[in-house]
Amino acid sequence: MTRTTHKTAWRGDDFPPWLSPMVVKELRQGVQSGAFAWTFVALQVAMFLALSFGVLDFDATGRGPGTFTLQYFFWPIVAAAVLVIIPLRGLGAISGEQADGKLDLVRLTRLSATSIVLGKWLAIVAQGALLVTAILPYVVLRYFFGNINVVGDLVTIGWLFAGSMVVAAAAIALSTRARGLRIAIAVLALPLFVSFMELLDNPGGRSMMGPGSWVGLLAAVALYTAVLLEYSAAKIAPIAENHALRQRSLALAIGLVWLLVAAFAATPTAILTILITLPLVIAFPIGAILEQPVHLRSQAAAFARFGLPGRLAAWVLTPGWATGLVFAVVMMALGLSAWWWVADVRYGVPRGETVWVMAFGGLLGATVVFPLPAVVWLPRVRNRLLPYVLVQLVCLLAFAYASAMKPFSTAWESWWEGWMWLLPLPLASLSCLLTSGRSGAMALACLMASIAVTVVVFLVVLRPWLREMRTTGQLLAEARAARARRAGAVDRGATA
Repeated sequence: MTRTTHKTAWRGDDFPPWLSPMVVKELRQGVQSGAFAWTFVALQVAMFLALSFGVLDFDATGRGPGTFTLQYFFWPIVAAAVLVIIPLRGLGAISGEQADGKLDLVRLTRLSATSIVLGKWLAIVAQGALLVTAILPYVVLRYFFGNINVVGDLVTIGWLFAGSMVVAAAAIALSTRARGLRIAIAVLALPLFVSFMELLDNPGGRSMMGPGSWVGLLAAVALYTAVLLEYSAAKIAPIAENHALRQRSLALAIGLVWLLVAAFAATPTAILTILITLPLVIAFPIGAILEQPVHLRSQAAAFARFGLPGRLAAWVLTPGWATGLVFAVVMMALGLSAWWWVADVRYGVPRGETVWVMAFGGLLGATVVFPLPAVVWLPRVRNRLLPYVLVQLVCLLAFAYASAMKPFSTAWESWWEGWMWLLPLPLASLSCLLTSGRSGAMALACLMASIAVTVVVFLVVLRPWLREMRTTGQLLAEARAARARRAGAVDRGATA
């Protein structure tokens, strides 16, 4: 007797059955919460008062103080609701579940860590979409007051909504960290909000950006949103899930994009692409060298089945600081190649300027890997980010001391006794390079120092690095042997 299933049509009075359970759960809780309800009501009241004062302040010619009211009070109110209040509710998305002990229960379901994070993010985005929909009637009403560009206002609302997606993803990512760090980063991000509001309030600045710039900005919004969501999923995922594969593959893809735009795109486009994605190219290697080693045969088996290419990829894409160091070196090579191509081949800068650009890139790479010995030789430290930050802080303090002791009338490039002893400290040398004139001799010294520091760091951690890489090779060999045994058993069963 066969079992038949009957699909019922969606009646439209509830969420559709194909929607993720996490989205349904979070959206119901979010919409029914007092925070969303009061935000919605307060936005309606603020919009009504702003338009009312704008109408009352108009003079007989249809202009006057009302224009100021509608222009400088309308958008801050909208931005505060769409870009701040609703997205920042994600600050408790993960921490709240962990505090209540509900996250472990959710993990027992078939939902993956990515599905959990994506569901929470989509629920916050949907709440923001409800607020945006509620604002649209007031945008149309402003048109009747004159001197209002409805199309421009709709574009502005669209960018606010796109910004809210990134802020929501960042808030969820911060919810996986400690409360103090969440508050500190939220305070430091306030200037970014002010800068974004100035961009929206500057029609001239917006008109200077062509269609290609808007497309690039949209791509950057999508990229950073995906990266933040993947970071959040990796934080709550079980150890068996190899999120290092996703993150490092994405970083390598960005490095390849750097090479493509350096070789084929226009020089301004290449420079803009590199500058926008530079924080990710720095953050991914830092996260890689801070990872704890994970020795699971199941993760090695995913690479072993692809033969030699898979085994080579395993040396870069499996979790752990040892493979993370290899990954950081590969990213450094990709970045320096793209920078050299743009600076020397495409842009045609003088030889001294090219050396300065290469020195800047080399010091960035050396800065990333410089604290690795402190991270490796302090295995009992639970939070590996702490020694990493402390080492970088020592470098900054050394630069601050050198700056304070520098004679006031002497430039950096001619003060040899000052910056030469900072060369073993990459972040201090990078600060010197950025604050001084573009001296060719200084840039060459910094470039050579960055290569020497990277080599020294590798030699210091060589013994534990070889041990970790040998363990990875053993797991790959065991995975290949197990795969061969299974294939032999299948062949014997087919012969029998």
